[in-house]
Amino acid sequence: MQNLHIKFDGGEADEHRLPMRHLGAALIGIDNIVNQGLFIVAYGRPAKRRHRFELHLATEEPKSGSVEIVAILKEAQWVLPLLKDFVVAGGVEMSKHFLSYVLMRFGGRPTEANMHLEALMQINRDHLAARNQSDDQWRQMVLSVVDRLAPQARQVVAPVGNGAARLALIDDSSPPVVVDEPIADAIRSKQDDQVGDMTSMDLQVDGIIHHSRQLKIINPESENRFITAEVRDPLFSQLPNPYADAAAAMSTIRVKAKPVYRNGELFKLYVMDLEKQ
Repeated sequence: MQNLHIKFDGGEADEHRLPMRHLGAALIGIDNIVNQGLFIVAYGRPAKRRHRFELHLATEEPKSGSVEIVAILKEAQWVLPLLKDFVVAGGVEMSKHFLSYVLMRFGGRPTEANMHLEALMQINRDHLAARNQSDDQWRQMVLSVVDRLAPQARQVVAPVGNGAARLALIDDSSPPVVVDEPIADAIRSKQDDQVGDMTSMDLQVDGIIHHSRQLKIINPESENRFITAEVRDPLFSQLPNPYADAAAAMSTIRVKAKPVYRNGELFKLYVMDLEKQ
């Protein structure tokens, strides 16, 4: 049986620790989302309140060097053989796709979210073709369920930005799914923010706020307007550094950053690194 690796790294997580309340919230959120996903794929309907699926995620011992938890699907003794054959074999893959879809859906990454939804739909077609439910009906049912999972998604990313820099979902069947701080903040924002890809850009720096690791910059997409740049580059913590120098001189600095859009307009930047010359 495959395992699902739930890995928090960066920040405190690199020292193999996280605030207990944030890690606990994340594990509860993951468990609740996966439970709904397994119900949907196996039965074509959402779980009723407090109903538990016949399989559930259980954890092995954490791995050192980060906060990495290995989750395995455990089955009840009375699970039906047909359900066992279908779900046990691919339950981890289904769980990862459903969890990833929920996180990317609320995390402002619609293209990635749709990739995971399409993967779930293909699993549904391959294994449950006899179900009296069209693709569109099944998709609409999934969307209606996922729309109610925003609180659970916020639980999952509780440690990201609060001890850890990233969450990665890792299995043996597909590339890792990474939730970084921009995506986690979009999940928490409740504003339908959209998170762009990492890009290189020149920023005109107007000021700096050291304690909150922020730069005030001229909006690179709209002159005479100012926005905030959240700096996640570890170099920011050292003095002197190029960010402080640019703020002191009110000059331009070239960085790698992720843009966040709200209502179609650039709202915030997350600066991850300096652009190497």
